[in-house]
Amino acid sequence: ATTTTTTAAPAASDAEALAAAQTALARAEETVAQYKANEEILEQEAQTARALIDDLRKQLKQQRAAEQSIVAANGNALAEQHQQHQGVVSFNQTVVSHAVMTHHEQHTTTSSTSSMSSSTS
Repeated sequence: ATTTTTTAAPAASDAEALAAAQTALARAEETVAQYKANEEILEQEAQTARALIDDLRKQLKQQRAAEQSIVAANGNALAEQHQQHQGVVSFNQTVVSHAVMTHHEQHTTTSSTSSMSSSTS
C-alpha cells in the first residue's frame, strides 16, 4: 500500500493566496491614502471657494453702498439744480416784470408829456 501526502501543494496554494491578499491589501491601502489626499485637496479647495464667496459678498455690499451713495448724490444734485433753476426763473420773471413796468412808466410819462405839450400849444 502506498500513501502519498499532498502537503506541499496546499502550502504553495496558501502562499499564493496570502501573497494575493497582501497585494490586494496594499492596493486598498494605497487607494485609501489617495482618497484621503484627494479629500484634503477638496477640503482646501472648498475653503478657498468659501473665502472667495465671502469676499465677493463683501465687494457686492460695498458696490451696492457706493451705488446708493451715487444715487443719493445725484438726487441731491438734481434737487439743487431744480432749486437753482427755480431761482433763475424767478429772477427772470422779476427782470421781465421790472422791464414791463419801466416800459409802461416810460410810455405813461411820454404820453402825459406829449399831452401836456399839446395842451400848452
